Amino acid sequence: MSLYSKYAYHRPRPFILLVLVTIVAGCSSVYYYQPGKTLEQCLQDSKECKFEADKHAYPDAFLAADLYYRGMDIRGYQRLSKEQLPVGIRTHPSGIVSFVYVAGE
Repeated sequence: MSLYSKYAYHRPRPFILLVLVTIVAGCSSVYYYQPGKTLEQCLQDSKECKFEADKHAYPDAFLAADLYYRGMDIRGYQRLSKEQLPVGIRTHPSGIVSFVYVAGE
């Protein structure tokens, strides 16, 4: 058994918990937001996190999503609901899953 398969298939998956919480919460969306960043900066960070996640997790989509979330967390983004976003903030789909967005000024 390779190190990758041991890591990928024998540990809890925060992504699955996020999906379950989202379903229970009425399918609300998750927004990654960092005060002071423009939407364009947020999209660039999201793109870089997605690239790194895909590079290290292919072909495991669940692991890729988990690595994407960790990357955004490490870069200082907050996970917010739409109601928690400040007024006037623009949003854009992240490209990871349909309910994950990035948000910026």
